[in-house]
Amino acid sequence: TSKQPAYVSMAFVLQLVPSRHRALREARRVLAPGGTLAFAGWMAGGSFPADGAYDEALVAAGLEPRDPGAGHADPASPGAAAAILRRAGFAGVQARASAVEHHYTPEGYLAFVARFDDEDLFTTLDARNRETLEADLLARLRALPPDDLRMRLPIVYATGRRSARG
Repeated sequence: TSKQPAYVSMAFVLQLVPSRHRALREARRVLAPGGTLAFAGWMAGGSFPADGAYDEALVAAGLEPRDPGAGHADPASPGAAAAILRRAGFAGVQARASAVEHHYTPEGYLAFVARFDDEDLFTTLDARNRETLEADLLARLRALPPDDLRMRLPIVYATGRRSARG
């Protein structure tokens, strides 16, 4: 038989799975009795003006803006995140809010979207369209006040236990 883990950790995964509830129930199932699950994820309510500038540049290039509603609705509060864990059968649930903060330069934000966040799009554009999109995005980002390049997005950390009785 395989040994059940005493600890499961999920960082920014739950918004990507088809069913958050089923993923958490499966994590609970594989945990050893008394084991702990911990997750970090986005909370609702964040905005980042540089993302708006990127969506505007996409539209100006004749492309579709990103879908802000893709994936699952993020929990509105630590209490909502805790309720998600309790509904999945976890006990001793705790949750707390925090934030991710990062200050981008215009060039750093462009590199982030081109090489990571929207890499698939950038690799499919022909060289001329990619250069046009990049130049437009850089111009839009450079026109923003510096504070609009500071990403501050709310996150939640939550933990729960599988009961010792299973």
